[in-house]
Amino acid sequence: MGYGGEKANSLQKPFISVSDDDDQLSISCEIPLSVRADFICSLYTENDALLYQRDSQWSQSGNNLCMFYVSRSELFTRSVNSRRLICVYSLKTEPEIRSPHSDTYTIRESPTVKVSPDVIRESSSVKISCETPADVRVNQCYFITNREEKNLKVSSSCELELTGAEVLRWAGVKSPESIYINCYYTIHEGGINKPSSDSPPATVTVLDALPKPFISVSDDQLSISCEIPLSVRADFICSLYTENDALLYQRDSQWSQSGNNLCMFYVSRSELFTRSVNSRQLICVYSLKTEPEIRSPGSDTYTIRDLLQAKLRASTSVILETDTVELSCENTEDLKMEKCYFSINGEGSNSKVSSSCQLSLICSADVLTELNYTSCQLETTSILTSSVCPSKHG
Repeated sequence: MGYGGEKANSLQKPFISVSDDDDQLSISCEIPLSVRADFICSLYTENDALLYQRDSQWSQSGNNLCMFYVSRSELFTRSVNSRRLICVYSLKTEPEIRSPHSDTYTIRESPTVKVSPDVIRESSSVKISCETPADVRVNQCYFITNREEKNLKVSSSCELELTGAEVLRWAGVKSPESIYINCYYTIHEGGINKPSSDSPPATVTVLDALPKPFISVSDDQLSISCEIPLSVRADFICSLYTENDALLYQRDSQWSQSGNNLCMFYVSRSELFTRSVNSRQLICVYSLKTEPEIRSPGSDTYTIRDLLQAKLRASTSVILETDTVELSCENTEDLKMEKCYFSINGEGSNSKVSSSCQLSLICSADVLTELNYTSCQLETTSILTSSVCPSKHG
């Protein structure tokens, strides 16, 4: 072996172990000596190829330890799906003192779990398969849900076919739910069954009756949100309708920070309103591409009105502190107005309401000290013009 060299009887062989975390392998070479010394560990494959060398570190258990972090792509290729690893350690002395090699650790390429379809009803079926390396003679495949090995399903064909209801019972959950499924396989070697590492998970989502979505509208930008009250990972399609069942838009869902699925629609006012139509009723629904299609009820109706164009008129634009300015709030469409709101500096918390849409304002010293501009708003219209109250000493 390429790790050969002068050995010392005082050095014991190291212990090699591997922790598998999906794509990354953590390989430990533990040196069974409780002495403080600087060791160098070497990691080899079965063909005497040196993979890595690492300096040792002091472990919490009071031993020296070398850690190697290796990706699967560094170990495996399309033609190589198993590797045999050993480690040795040495001291930089003259002559060099090198340990015996560890026991051989055989690591195999992990399988891949496939599900089809990945979203089902309780009454429909899903096919689950554990795809293993082509040249490995598999004894059996094992399927687990949500990484809980206490509830295994075993298959010599490495395939399962289950209904949505059976998947829910297997995982011990209720619909709607997303279930993560992993698999591993065993091979018969040296008289014992040796397991592979776990596959990366695949997700099966079981849905039946869908709850209605929640619709909300931000009037400032006309951003319309259709929130899906399900915390399952699935690809939904949302549809936005008007009061006459006309489809406005469809959008794919996205995962929100709150842990729900969400569809966002950005609509211009010209798409919703005309001179003869100044209010619309909106609803949204969501659906899943399944056979048959699963479709939610409609959301509650959201009524959105076009903003009337407000215009502020002032009897004068410049007055003294003790003078009065007459304000009137008008609209450009000559429509009947129920109430007008006058606000200062656009602050709605400090607004004045007038059913006549007129207001008299004295530019007192108090007003001048705290507030410099006055404007009017109709419903939720934005500030349009302002009347300035300068100090008579200004």
